[in-house]
Order: sequence, then structure tokens, then C-alpha cells
Amino acid sequence: MTDLPDGWEWESIEGLARHAAHALAIGPFGSNLKVVDYRDEGVPLIFVRHIRARNFDGFDPKFVDERKADDLAAHVVRAGDVLVTKMGEPPGDACVYPDRRPAVLTADCIKITPHECLDARYMAHLIEAPQFRAAMRTITQGVAQRKVSLGRFRKLRLPVAPFAEQDRIVSAIEEHLSRLDVAASNLVRARRRTAPLLDRLLDGLHSDGSVDVELQHVLDRPLANGRSVRTDPSGFPVLRLTALRDRRVNLSERKGGEWTEEAARPYLVERGDFLVSRGNGSLRLVGRGGLVDDDPDPVAYPDTLIRVRVNPHEIDARYLALVWDSRRVRQQIERQARTTAGIYKVNQEMLRLIRIPKPRLEVQRELIARAEDALEVIQRLEHAAGRTLSLAERLRRSVLAAAFSGQLVPHDPANEPASVLLNRIRAERQSSVTPSLRRKAPAPT
Repeated sequence: MTDLPDGWEWESIEGLARHAAHALAIGPFGSNLKVVDYRDEGVPLIFVRHIRARNFDGFDPKFVDERKADDLAAHVVRAGDVLVTKMGEPPGDACVYPDRRPAVLTADCIKITPHECLDARYMAHLIEAPQFRAAMRTITQGVAQRKVSLGRFRKLRLPVAPFAEQDRIVSAIEEHLSRLDVAASNLVRARRRTAPLLDRLLDGLHSDGSVDVELQHVLDRPLANGRSVRTDPSGFPVLRLTALRDRRVNLSERKGGEWTEEAARPYLVERGDFLVSRGNGSLRLVGRGGLVDDDPDPVAYPDTLIRVRVNPHEIDARYLALVWDSRRVRQQIERQARTTAGIYKVNQEMLRLIRIPKPRLEVQRELIARAEDALEVIQRLEHAAGRTLSLAERLRRSVLAAAFSGQLVPHDPANEPASVLLNRIRAERQSSVTPSLRRKAPAPT
């Protein structure tokens, strides 16, 4: 976006921050804030997930004490600060910190204390607008983790509307987005109500004469991790972690690996294999699995997955895929999962000890038939809700794009133009610089 509506002006994020120490800052480096510093009470911590949620209805039970907060004064957040994520796909989720309690920023977050002449809500919405997200992508760097540096971020320019127009823009945005948020919340609740349907179906397993057995006692082969290989488009194919979806393995989700067919042979998947995710940033998703329910062409599985092959005389693999997502099994997985650097992980030893209900084979097949009918209905509902949520997100982006291209609210020529506002900010900043620090004019020659 280059052309601006009448009365608007460009200004850098740095130029819109308050002229005060630490008005523009990132979270502390890892060595300055460690897990050992966390306390059960004190000054709350702000994580990336809080910013992405766009609300602070409830903090994690993670705090630092007052002394540590004083040490991290440069990273303290107060009501009205704008918070931005500096990593993610893409980075740039933003919100205004609403709580009256000071909090401490953590890694991969940016805080901006905007100048009093700028509406903080205007800035937060603008940073999430598609135009600004596109600018953020141009300064995002990294391979394993894509991040934005504070140095590049502070130089990005924002379109600034007249102050009176900012208020009208924010009001219009929030009116539209509040309706979208209500609709999205209703859809999310509807999706959550479908989840217990499968649990209720599986709750009656014991009444069918089933007994609980450890997974290790119904295996046809030992559990096995996949292998990590570098990407090579012309190499032998290996599945991606994204292949796990809706309790199935999507065999088309693959890439070329830097290895030969001979090296990949021990890791080839077969029909009836059940693949389990070893790690995830969400406890709800770690240990989820998917069934290979087709005869695959040769393709291997990666080190991010654990292969489970059950004895077909003991367990029907389709039944395992069904029961694996039950409340009974998920509670065991989530209880045992360990977290490292924010990633929840499971391993073979944990999975071997997972207890699953094991009715007779004929009962398993009856349950499969009953469940497949129910799952078809559930999945139709979930997909419909998912499509509608995607539409809501597209509408959200459209509202923000329109707002910051001057198309959402009418302009009032009587409004003081943004140039006057920005000149006032610059003059105030210049007058606050002590004379000894001002650049001296060169002596005449």
C-alpha cells in the first residue's frame, strides 16, 4: 500500500512509540529468564499464546517474584501497551494489554508503548491488517524458526489517520469483528460438543466384556521411531508430520528425502500401520495417531512419528485408531507427556505402557461399524464448522484491509490532518533531548 487517503501520513513504528525508556522492547533473552525463575504467584508472565488469543481472560499459573520483575524492568508491560508476536507463520499477531497489573514479557514477543496521541487499539488492529502482515513477511528471517528482529520491526512504516478518524475506524472495526467473534465462538462451541460423542460411544466398552491390556502385549512388532533425513526433491519419499489427519494417514503429504530406497526400506509404511506423533507444542495434539488404511506406494515415515504394528489376531488396527482418541487413552498420554522448550513429547516406553480396552475381535468390528457411521456425521459437522471459521477469518482480514486503506469509514475534511499530529510528536521528542546531546552545528570555516 503506497497511496494514502487525504489527511493520512506514513510514520515508522519507532516514531509512534512514546519517548520513554523501553517504550519499544522485546522479551528477555533465554539466559535472563529461565524456567527456574517461575513462581506460583507474583508478577504474571506474558507468552506468545496470550497474544495470539487476543485476550487475557486468564493468565497461565506462571509468575516471577517482584525482585526478578525489577531485574527485567525493560520488559515490563502495562495497560495500554501494544503486544506483537515476532515469530510464527506468519508473525504479527497483536493485541492491547488490558490488565491493570504489570506483567513481564517473555521471548518472541514485542511490546510497544504508543505515544499518547495515538490510539493503541488503532495500532494493534493495523499491525494485524493484511497490508502490514505483508510488510512483516519481508523482514522475517530464519530457517528452523522464522522471526522478526526488533531492529527491522521498528523501522516499518504505518499509515496514520487523523486522530479523530482513528477513533471512528476502531469503532467500526470492533463493531464488525465483535459480530464475527460471536459467530466464531458459537462455531467453536459447536465443534467442542461433537468431541464427547465419540467418548460416549467408547465409554461402554467394559460392558461388552473388554479388559484393559498394555499396548506392548498386542504388538506384532516392536514400536519403532522413523528416521530424520534432509529434504531432497529428487530423493526417496518420506511422509510429513502433517500426514496425520482425522485418525488417518494422508499418503500424499510427503517430500523427497536425502536417502536411497535401500536406506529407507526399514521405515516403509504398510497398510494397517498406526503412526503416532512424538511431539507437539500443544498437549492436546501430542501423541495423536493416524491409520494407514490404503495399500501405499513405497514411502517411509520420519523421526517425528512412531510406528505401531498390532497383532491382527488380537487387535483390529481400525479399532486401535478409534480407541486411541478416546478419553481413556488421551488421559494416559497427556499425563505422561513431558515438555522441553515448550514442546510436549512422548516416547516408545510411554506408549508401550498405554492401557487400551480390548474386547473380542467380533465386538471390535461391531464397534468399528457403529463408530464409522457416527464419525461420518461428526466429521461433516466439523468440516462445515471449519469452512465457516475460515470464512470468518477471511472476512476479518477484509475488514482490516478496508479500514486501513480508508474504505471503512467516511473522511471528514474538518479533521486535523495526521501531519499536524506527527509534527507535534516530533517536536515534543526534540524538545525533550537535553542540549548537551543535541547535534552541534559545524563551526564556520
